[in-house]
Amino acid sequence: MKRLAQGIVLLLVLLLGLLAAAPFTASGTRLLLALLPSFAPLQVEYHSGRLAGQLRLQELVLATEDFELRLTDLRTELEPACLWQSRFCFGQLDLGNLSFEVFAGGEEDAVAEPTGSEPLLLPVSVLAPVVRIEALQVHWPGGSWQQQRASLAVQLNDSGIVVDEALIAGGLLSLDVDPGDAANADPQPLVLPEVALPLSLVVESLELQAPRLRVGEFEQGLERLSLGLRWQGAGLALASLEVDSVEWGTLNAVGDLHLAGAWPMALQLEASPANAIVPAAFHGRSLQLRLEGQADALAVALSVA
Repeated sequence: MKRLAQGIVLLLVLLLGLLAAAPFTASGTRLLLALLPSFAPLQVEYHSGRLAGQLRLQELVLATEDFELRLTDLRTELEPACLWQSRFCFGQLDLGNLSFEVFAGGEEDAVAEPTGSEPLLLPVSVLAPVVRIEALQVHWPGGSWQQQRASLAVQLNDSGIVVDEALIAGGLLSLDVDPGDAANADPQPLVLPEVALPLSLVVESLELQAPRLRVGEFEQGLERLSLGLRWQGAGLALASLEVDSVEWGTLNAVGDLHLAGAWPMALQLEASPANAIVPAAFHGRSLQLRLEGQADALAVALSVA
């Protein structure tokens, strides 16, 4: 009996040793990645390398009933010390393509789960101070965001995503707008899409170079846009927004929006319009605007400085 107990202890020590050593070998890494779907809604296609060092994955997919996150051609350099803290810390993280799709809920879900419900809890914790992305697409009911190359510092935890700083070259934000039946004799109210994230997103600093905005058939390009925000559900708190346009001038804004219903908002804006779009009396002057109310019935206060 004593020898049996000693044998069991020795076997357990051996198994724990193999498990601890697994991230340091390619074969052990393949084994651990194969076990991941048993503990989280993850699908992984291994390419080469090891977890505790340089690793390349063909594809990684995180799928739930509400969204799907898909990464392709993922190259990482993982810091092993973080694994014992149940975290993934990357000295460097390169992505060939990242796509994120939020699924539309059924009518019953829309009634049972009003905007502002608790956010989703992510099953993994990630710290990545150096992230490079070759292409990114985000789709949600009512709109999409597409871009090419980007560099950023990001954190993921059970409460959401934090972007410490990001630089994005190009990008297109598309919003689907249904203004109602224009041929109808009775005026129809403006119908804006609900843009609600199923998790919390905090952006400390984001700069977009040459972005474009498309709302219905309208499209406008900018030279630069920078912002900081906190977004949860349909509630968006805008800490800062700076817009530069050769055609329109410059704009700074802060405030709050609710991206559902008629998009109620409370925004403070300061604009320095380009001379080409204002009378000579306004050349070199700035406009102070206060917007309050819903998008289809805004109260506007204007002053000139």
